[in-house]
Order: sequence, then C-alpha cells, then structure tokens
Amino acid sequence: MDSELHATEVKLRNGVTFSVYAPGPRLTIVAATDDADTAGSALAPYRRPGDNGDGLAAFSGMPVEAVRSYCRLHGGVAQTGETARILLQALPSEADAPPAPAPAAEAPITDSRAKADKIREQVAAGTHDFLGRPLTPEQLRLDDLTPAVIEARRVAAEVERPLVPGLGYGDTSPRVAALEWRAEQAGRAASRLSLVDRPRYAAHPLRDEAIALRDRLADAKRQALAEIARQA
Repeated sequence: MDSELHATEVKLRNGVTFSVYAPGPRLTIVAATDDADTAGSALAPYRRPGDNGDGLAAFSGMPVEAVRSYCRLHGGVAQTGETARILLQALPSEADAPPAPAPAAEAPITDSRAKADKIREQVAAGTHDFLGRPLTPEQLRLDDLTPAVIEARRVAAEVERPLVPGLGYGDTSPRVAALEWRAEQAGRAASRLSLVDRPRYAAHPLRDEAIALRDRLADAKRQALAEIARQA
C-alpha cells in the first residue's frame, strides 16, 4: 500500500481520494470532494446536511452500491486503506433490502350478507365497483363491453315484450312500423355486442351473458323481419 495513503482513505485510478470513517458504532461516513461529479453521483441522495467548509461533502446511510458507482465514475479503485476496506465491506447492500410488503386489499364495506350479495350483483352487472360505489361514466367508458351489455338488457326486455303497434306512416301499417322499429333496435344492440369477440374480453365476467344477449337480440330481429315479410 502507498505509504502516503491513510488507513481510512480510498484512492481512485484518476487520482481522486475519498475517506471512510466511523464516528459511531452504527454510522459510517464517506467524505468526498464537493464538486459537480460528486453532486451528480449515486452518493448525492445520501449527503449529510451542513457545510464542512473544507471542500468536502459528507455522506451516510448509503448502500455499498452507491460507493461502487462513485468509484467507477473515477475509473475504479487503485488503492484502499485497511480501515476504509473494513468499513466499506460492512455497508448494507441493496440486494439485502427486504421486499416491500404488498398493500393490503381493501375489503368490501358490508353490514350484512344481504348487502354483500347486493354488491356482488352490482359488480356482476358492471354498474358498481366492489365497494358498492356506482361507476362513473369515465370508468364505464374504460370497459366498452359492460355498458353494451347494460344497454342490451334494456333492449332485449323491450323487443321481447308483446308488440304494441303505434302510428303507421305512408302505406305502412302501425303493426309493420312497430315490427320495423323492433328489428332495428334489436339489430343495433346485437351489433354493438360483437365486441365480445375481441381477445381483450375473453375473461370478462359478463362475456357469457353478452353472447346470450346477442343471440336473443338476433332472434328477435329475425322474428320481426319474418313477420314483416308475412304482412307484405
């Protein structure tokens, strides 16, 4: 070892030297030149407050990887004093850090089994979150299938009820006009449900219902068109 190198010093390949010392049993301090290179190094987040007034910056609480990164910034280590070597070997490593605990799942707010069942129904319907809160229009738009199923339920109930003729137009009778409206509404809702075939909805909780609704709406459209043909 270079006779001019103190036991607490580390000399780097470009001639830069820094010191490592331990003023307490659980405190290791690295003192390095206070310059732009040091300020931009991995040591920077561990700088201790205060100005030493001697052109040095003090760092503590850093993992050994931060010191290694600083050394590489200056070409690597040329020589290491014995005390500095022992202290650096004792620094903690980022690899030893325990994994962050997973956040606890927020449990549904329920007062009774009936309320829990109601929330499950609302979640399945795609209108509420698992805490029983109504989804906003923005949230519904994030999932195109859910609002399509909700609308399809309404249309299916409408087109499957007994036909109620309204007003005709031109040479079209009120019954045929009502059948035309039924076929149009059923076809439009069924067409919207075609997005159930997209891969992104393969595991969607409403996928099976969407397929069943699409079949019901398509059948309602066929029946309406068939009756229109018979009325002609």
